[in-house]
Amino acid sequence: MIEELEIIGFWWLPERSNLKLPGTLTFSPYKGFSLEVQGSFKEMSEMNKFLTPDIVLGFSHQGKNITLYKCFEVSHKGHFPGIPESIFSTNVGFIGVHFTQLSEIRFKKVSVKYNYLDEWLNISGFNITPNPEEKSVEVKYKLPPPIEINLRNGLKILLEVKASMPSISAVQKEACIKQETFFTLEFPEEIRFEEINEYVYIFQNLLSLLTSETVYPIKILGYSENAVNIIEDKKFYEPIEIIYQLSLSQVKSKKSVHPFDMLYPYVSIKNKAETIFNNWLEKADLLRPVYDLYFGTIYSGDMYLEFQFLSLIMALEVYHRRLIGNEDISTEEHEERVKQILNNTPDKYREWLKEKLKYSNEPSLRKRIKEIYDMLKNIGYVTDLIPKKKDFVDDVVNTRNYFVHYDQSLKNKALKGTELYRLIQKLKVLVEICLLKEIGFLDTKIDNIYRQNRKYKWLIEETKGLK
Repeated sequence: MIEELEIIGFWWLPERSNLKLPGTLTFSPYKGFSLEVQGSFKEMSEMNKFLTPDIVLGFSHQGKNITLYKCFEVSHKGHFPGIPESIFSTNVGFIGVHFTQLSEIRFKKVSVKYNYLDEWLNISGFNITPNPEEKSVEVKYKLPPPIEINLRNGLKILLEVKASMPSISAVQKEACIKQETFFTLEFPEEIRFEEINEYVYIFQNLLSLLTSETVYPIKILGYSENAVNIIEDKKFYEPIEIIYQLSLSQVKSKKSVHPFDMLYPYVSIKNKAETIFNNWLEKADLLRPVYDLYFGTIYSGDMYLEFQFLSLIMALEVYHRRLIGNEDISTEEHEERVKQILNNTPDKYREWLKEKLKYSNEPSLRKRIKEIYDMLKNIGYVTDLIPKKKDFVDDVVNTRNYFVHYDQSLKNKALKGTELYRLIQKLKVLVEICLLKEIGFLDTKIDNIYRQNRKYKWLIEETKGLK
């Protein structure tokens, strides 16, 4: 999905399979798919309409079946005399299969190659023995067995290594063995493509948290009943390449990362991987707004500091609301308080005040941040990073109120520039640790990992240097 493609072939609509048009399909990670066909799928009476076919099918000159998903016509041009031209666009394509309707787009298994997955798993099948005296090098390769993680909903995760063997030539000048790691999801039964996307996103976020890097899929292979070969009464699923457009920030992210710089490489969680993956998946719905707000700041590296700050504050507020509590006092006490206030309010203001008091029992931001800090204060790294709770809470509240309301009385109290950047880094740590606690990490384990990681050690050193 990070490489450009150009496929020449014939293209048609499933309901008009007798009309096959020559054309060229191109794909760019930045722009998605563009299909330019010679001719038109429309009748003459429809020439002023733009088509939005759910599916466009294709057959490449290389002999591959192609399905384009939820297309829309962006332009058509006629020639007099001559053949008209039509251009369609879509963000998703399936290479290696024909799906004739949306309900057929289902998968039994999907294998995802995420960037940094090789480094995170860090398992090799290579055994290389150099022998300088004999001027030789012995290279042995054995495919590592897959690592199986069973989830409670019947879903199975396989962390599996696949390898390509060296080619043999009449004139042998090189021999290359290349392995790559896939995150494979096996489902109890076939599920829809939209659900596949959701699983890919959910585990992408988990790997991003564990690696402390921006993780995204660079190759996805799906396995469907629509692409099966039967050989001697045995089913063999043909891999279907699932390709879709990535965001610009994802395509640009190509730096190398060492496992030692990751927050939790696989080796550090392998004894409790099943618990971690189960907890992450089971809490996905509950914590989805927190994921979206937090990872939105991680993946949008060029986001303004003010927006990063507000997104992280919202993430902490949502976390507190859903996991800690959303009542300042008990519901009964609050209802009685509101009742007394409204009973002593003039009739003409009562409805207006009632609406204003609708959310008056929610804790203030100040109280939420204090309670999150208190929940994490047994983690020494947190108290070293934020040694003065009151100052930290004041900075958070004043800065948030200024950016939300632009109250001039708070202008000099709101942090900006380098100070705001440092505050954002502290808020990121708080969100990360909240998520780690939710999926089963103990305080002592969290503290040790953060103190050992070079990036997070630097944050502590910078904090101490500012005292």
